Amino acid sequence: MIKTTIALLICIVFIFSAVAKTYLGPVYSYVQIITLLGGVMICLKTLLSRCEKSIMIILLGSLILLFVIPLFSSLGYINTLSSLSFLYSIILGYILFCRKKLVVKILFVFLIANFFALLGETFLGLTFVDKSENYQSGYNVLYKFGLFSDPKSGGFFILITGLLAYLHGNFILLIVAFTASIFTGVRISTVALLLPLIDLFMIGIKRYNIKKIVVFSICICSIAYYYLYTFFQENSVVMSRLLTAVSSQDGSNQLRFFYWIRHWEEFINSSFAHIFWGNYGYADAVVGNGAECAFLDLLNNYGIFSFLIYSITLFYIWLRYFLDRRVFLFCLGIFAASVSGRFILGFSAGPIVWMIFFSFIVKHYSDIFNPLVGKYNFRCQATCIEI
Repeated sequence: MIKTTIALLICIVFIFSAVAKTYLGPVYSYVQIITLLGGVMICLKTLLSRCEKSIMIILLGSLILLFVIPLFSSLGYINTLSSLSFLYSIILGYILFCRKKLVVKILFVFLIANFFALLGETFLGLTFVDKSENYQSGYNVLYKFGLFSDPKSGGFFILITGLLAYLHGNFILLIVAFTASIFTGVRISTVALLLPLIDLFMIGIKRYNIKKIVVFSICICSIAYYYLYTFFQENSVVMSRLLTAVSSQDGSNQLRFFYWIRHWEEFINSSFAHIFWGNYGYADAVVGNGAECAFLDLLNNYGIFSFLIYSITLFYIWLRYFLDRRVFLFCLGIFAASVSGRFILGFSAGPIVWMIFFSFIVKHYSDIFNPLVGKYNFRCQATCIEI
């Protein structure tokens, strides 16, 4: 009962924090603190009992780093301790893993709700949550917010829930996620979901009635075309950005390369202690912007030990299931998001990523997600993880 309550609170005040902050007001911060403390206590209890050795190492390492890293930060101990979203996401992800059946249903429902919120914002000008101070003006053309305070957090939530739908073979939810990613304006989410979408479509053509699939696809594409054509007509800059998403000549990509180089220079010039334990916030302040890369963000802000926790876990799963196309594309999407952005480490996506990571670590893939050899799921139905 306690784990279920904490899992629900994680979804409400962390993953869907913009909604909670807008409608709960001052209570929101207190609920966050209580939820975090509850999560830490559950993890400590887990460490004192028998559990999977790999999970024990990750949780123990995260808790140690949580209290050591602030000692080396230029921001001060308390300020840094309250900002370590990556490490908190591991702890919160473990709680979600313990109640994943319920959590997956909630995530899929929220994905659909966010999709309709994006439609309302795009075509009716509706606003549902308070926007982040960094996006108060000048971003309405490029980005849409939906149920998130900033579009990048929303875009990465859409990416990870879209990949989760892909692992479940849920074609409808994957289409919803892909379309929603276009509206947010976060290009990496759209690009990373394209291959999984094509993959599920091709599997459907091979295994089922082609006529039904073609008719179904034409209906979906016609509806999508109507809304997206209208959207791109009014926001031509969005289409231009989408078409140059992987171009080295794109202005924002060139700026991202610049930030990568500067953050890498800050890391290699760091002291011995900061290389191991990080110096939270220092590189961001010197460069004037975040690293725009999760791996560099981990190296500078959290140190090499945190970098190894994330990287080894990701590549272990990738190599373990290398011959499985769905897991390969899932890991490729996470890797692409980690290279081109740092929001995969934040609260909107981070706990979900770790929930899936823990699921892969504990069980074999075929025991976790419904395999595609079974019935192909065209219905908008959340098939839960079964462990």
